[in-house]
Amino acid sequence: MPKRETIYFDVTENLLRNSCGDLIGIRDWPEIYYKDEDVVLCIYLVRGDALLPFTELTAAMTFTASVDYDFSNTSNRMVSTADSGFNVAGDWISDGNADVTTGQLSIQIDADTTRFGDAMENKGSRFDTRLEIRVYNDDSNPKQRNVFRMPIICRNLQDAS
Repeated sequence: MPKRETIYFDVTENLLRNSCGDLIGIRDWPEIYYKDEDVVLCIYLVRGDALLPFTELTAAMTFTASVDYDFSNTSNRMVSTADSGFNVAGDWISDGNADVTTGQLSIQIDADTTRFGDAMENKGSRFDTRLEIRVYNDDSNPKQRNVFRMPIICRNLQDAS
């Protein structure tokens, strides 16, 4: 069974919220650990503190996600997820299915990558990392439509061997 991390992302304010609609501070940011292979981020894309669903996505759209701390086009990302890792049946909360049309996204994350380990550089945690989700129109019009970028804490293991 995967570890699930529930995230409420306010697309209007570009901020993280809790399940009551309150803004959350750095201590409550979502986190992933180096070597985690079976993590699913369950993301609610919402509008405002009333947590109104973001309804501008369709099932025909495609998605990519990445986690990294820099904007360098020459380095690999710490984590990268293709469209096939989005909204997989049974990945949503309580083994359900995410409903893209109501702003729900499930994303499979594999943090057991060489780049993740290298990026930690003997640090216990990185707070400068961001999860970036790119949304593309359907295959007939593959133009990029949205980019959502939110903070995510990356944690290291004391002994990752």
